[in-house]
Amino acid sequence: MQKLPTMKVLFSVIITILTFVNSFSQCNSWDNYPDGKEKAIEQHVLYRDKLKAKKFVEAYPIWSELFKSVQVPLPSKRIHYLDGIDMSLYFSKTDTANREMWLSKVDTLWDNFFKCNGEDVDYRNLQGYHLLLNGWKLEKAHSVFKNIIFNNVSKVPPSTISYLSRVSTYLYKTSKIDSVELLSIWKRMELVVSKNWEKDSVNLSKYWTDAQNQFKSVEEIFDCDYWSEKWNQKKAQRLSIDSLQFFMNKISKTCNDSLVKSEIYWRIWEIRKNLAIEEEFLVLSKDTTTVYRKILSYYTLAQYDTLNSKKWNSERENLYEELSGSEKEWVSDDVRSREIYRYAYKLYVDKNFISSRNYCRVASRFCPNWADPFILTGLMYVDGLNVDNFENRTRVWVAIDEWNRGKKAEPSKFEVCESLIRKYSIYLPTKSELFQRVMPEGGVWTIEGWIQQATRIWGI
Repeated sequence: MQKLPTMKVLFSVIITILTFVNSFSQCNSWDNYPDGKEKAIEQHVLYRDKLKAKKFVEAYPIWSELFKSVQVPLPSKRIHYLDGIDMSLYFSKTDTANREMWLSKVDTLWDNFFKCNGEDVDYRNLQGYHLLLNGWKLEKAHSVFKNIIFNNVSKVPPSTISYLSRVSTYLYKTSKIDSVELLSIWKRMELVVSKNWEKDSVNLSKYWTDAQNQFKSVEEIFDCDYWSEKWNQKKAQRLSIDSLQFFMNKISKTCNDSLVKSEIYWRIWEIRKNLAIEEEFLVLSKDTTTVYRKILSYYTLAQYDTLNSKKWNSERENLYEELSGSEKEWVSDDVRSREIYRYAYKLYVDKNFISSRNYCRVASRFCPNWADPFILTGLMYVDGLNVDNFENRTRVWVAIDEWNRGKKAEPSKFEVCESLIRKYSIYLPTKSELFQRVMPEGGVWTIEGWIQQATRIWGI
């Protein structure tokens, strides 16, 4: 029984044949085989069986000999080219010493494939993918993908969007293409996606997301003219507040010319303002709107309806007592606590300490593991401290009590509380002052005035 040739011998034969095969661009079928059609079909079946069994080294010489005469085996006219491409890609990975040669063969086979079979966007996309995947002839891969999207709109394979984005951004970063070309590619892809979204949104969504992520690294190409043009395309639509804010951000960032900014940016801002006011009035008109949501609405109204901002702020502030006791709020206790604290801080700034402390207590009730309400209450107690007045200095006792509570509530704020304690401890009554006033350490003392809070007597 005859032994099969060794791998080394077979590769030698393959490479000898390869030079000859690479020169072919004919498009002949079965009848062109020297030994006749039946023998050609027999050889076809033989190499295909070996190919299916993953015996590429044995299949390739048979395919190569057959391919010299039969490139387009009707009716499956593509199969000989595609099998040759698959085997060449396989050898480019296993015969690494000749990788460039095998990839060159893949390239030649693809070029001749289209000469024999005509244009087909799916196979062009596959050709580009093979070039991109192997990091070989990236500029040609770019040309392949670019031709697909510029010569078609409705027949672009979704994956082309992703592949073209990857190779285009790479070529731009390596100065092979300029920003004008890259931006034209982006605009064309936008058109392709918009035209095909309805019929294939699932696939397009995946590849378009990848394309958008690729272009985030080259955001400098999206200049003022681009965003101005995009706005002009969209301005007739009823855009959401988020979309309007998106355009405002982009125009503000890219338009250095103050005239362009004032004309476009403030036009968008005016639309956004009117839409926000309209939406918030709608929210406030609903019986199901929670107190917290009403507060947010009044914040927005005060921001945009500046002529009536005092009225809207007053309406908002009137809701905090209700927010403190409301049971139907959909927000978490943490969110409610922080909103109430925000109002408490505003009252603190206004020197309305009694109300501010009351709301700090409410905030602590909803979020007991938060130090800020205790810290703020302590700061109220030492606000305007008269260090020359003994009675005034006893307020430091209750301030330190609050900061100690803050340390226990939120250990991560330990140092903040400790620094306040160290800062104000120097103003504590001295032991001799306590002795003169017959105030035994450890006894209970109530701070008078608006504070009215009991504490322990101690001195330094």
